[in-house]
Amino acid sequence: MTRKQVYYIIAFLYPILSYFRINLIGQFAVGDFVVLFSFLDFKKTTRLFVTIADIKKIAIAYLVFLLAQMMSDWINHSDFVDMARGWANILMAILVTVFFIGLFNRNPKYFILFLLGSVLRYVLLGDTNNLSNSAADLYEVSDMGIFKFRIAPMLNALLLIFSWYLLQKSQKQYFNVIILFILYGLFCMAFDFRSNGITFMLSALILYCRPYVRNTSLRKMLPYLFLSLLVFQGLYALYVSSVIKGEMGGEHSVKQIKMADNSYNPLNLILVGRSEFFVGLKAALDKPIFGQGSWAKDPLGYYTFMMLKLHGEDERFLALEKNMNGQFIIPSHSVLIGAWMNAGVMGLLSVLYIFVLFINRSIRLLRNAYFQKSAYYPILVYSLLNGIWVFFFSPLPEIKTDLAVIIAFVVAGHQAVAKTIQLQHQEQHKLSLIKLV
Repeated sequence: MTRKQVYYIIAFLYPILSYFRINLIGQFAVGDFVVLFSFLDFKKTTRLFVTIADIKKIAIAYLVFLLAQMMSDWINHSDFVDMARGWANILMAILVTVFFIGLFNRNPKYFILFLLGSVLRYVLLGDTNNLSNSAADLYEVSDMGIFKFRIAPMLNALLLIFSWYLLQKSQKQYFNVIILFILYGLFCMAFDFRSNGITFMLSALILYCRPYVRNTSLRKMLPYLFLSLLVFQGLYALYVSSVIKGEMGGEHSVKQIKMADNSYNPLNLILVGRSEFFVGLKAALDKPIFGQGSWAKDPLGYYTFMMLKLHGEDERFLALEKNMNGQFIIPSHSVLIGAWMNAGVMGLLSVLYIFVLFINRSIRLLRNAYFQKSAYYPILVYSLLNGIWVFFFSPLPEIKTDLAVIIAFVVAGHQAVAKTIQLQHQEQHKLSLIKLV
């Protein structure tokens, strides 16, 4: 078996292997051991750090995060098990991100194989193993059920694969991809998965504006952004009205909209729907310099009760306390806020640096003429929007799972484009020398 065939197999099987967990202080996915094994090739790893500058930047930022976490755990006298889990989470984030940057840098088709493996995983196993055992995650699983954690992720991957397939055949298929994204976004909205639906509809809008993205400055975009906000508010009001009338959405959406102080204000809906973010922010502000420590405990359930109260379900507190034996973890459900809450201000700044790098590289790719002709462009757009959502509204352990893969795809794409531009400049230089001769 050739090395190329081995990489094909790894890319396809990794999502499935990552479902299965082994308890070693914390939980290690079987896929993590594949990553660890790959780093035994020291020469290949060193070459990656030398040739791809962004790898060094990301690794250094995570190491700063790790040092901040160590300091926080020492100050907060964190339990050994919680401390080890917190440190392992950051170390694996480095290794998994570097591993996938190297994999996708070899051949971007490995990302398509990764998506195919993800589809098989969702069909056979689902996705709830990625969640922690916090009250926030238990609440979300019970509230959203099979659609969010099995059906939607599978359809997401299938739609991205299909969009890539269509554009591989012809660039004229862009209109069909845009229509598919809009229809699927509406489908998700109808089945109570608002964030996913909005992500795909915004992706469709960016794809539609693709010809103008390259030469558009922020100053030129401001009027259109203002107009877009007005349109969004109008569509949001229409959505709320449809949910209240029972024409769209389900029980989950109706419950949240009724709980919002002003249901026609999207910020109020975020407060209800993503209360963990604001609870985590409160916990971070309570200890802003050094944070609360790894897997920050909520011994009296103060922050958990706050979360439930914002959800309008404080009566569930006693049942959750019994279910979790009183061992609450402070809910945050945000990579950025979770880093601040757990490791203090240095943790926040290090993860914020990675976020800015991710945004920078994504926008460069969006505006690059070469990449705009790529069949991977819709995947990039979705990855950018999904990545932003994960940084703000997904739990911290995502740094070693979905977020690592998203960052790796963007960084590898940016590296491929930079290499192509460099080769073009070299060719132009050679031609100019020949003309001089």
